[in-house]
Amino acid sequence: NSLRARAIMSRLGYTPDDLSYLGDDDLYNFQGVANPHLVAKIRKGERVLDVGSGLGIDSFLALRDCCGDVVADANAGDENVATDGALVVGVDLAESEVKHATKRGIARGYSVPNRLRFLRGDVETLEEAFGKANVPMGNEFDVCISNGAFCLV
Repeated sequence: NSLRARAIMSRLGYTPDDLSYLGDDDLYNFQGVANPHLVAKIRKGERVLDVGSGLGIDSFLALRDCCGDVVADANAGDENVATDGALVVGVDLAESEVKHATKRGIARGYSVPNRLRFLRGDVETLEEAFGKANVPMGNEFDVCISNGAFCLV
């Protein structure tokens, strides 16, 4: 339940702001074993790869941190426009989790797939996952996060 997830995530170093940003609908989906944001220090405009993204919790926080979650508002000025280049790509082996994370990203109002996208793929063959999704891989990412997936490699 979300109360248990809040307690676990707090012990892992997620802040009250993180928990509030995610909300109970998504806290319930937490599957991690740590907090990659404590070391990643994602900055505005960065491109983030989330390996083993699961149901999208850390990807959503990464999108917030790189300012890719900000909705453009023509009347509000530049401070409400997503930063150029800000992007989060989550890759997970489970198709059901990719679909769920994508659905939640859309429900949260994120710009899917322009600022946030989830791909089905194996961490050991990322090029294949990107190729199947017609997404160029190249030197696209500034930061890579993972919340337990590297334990499975």
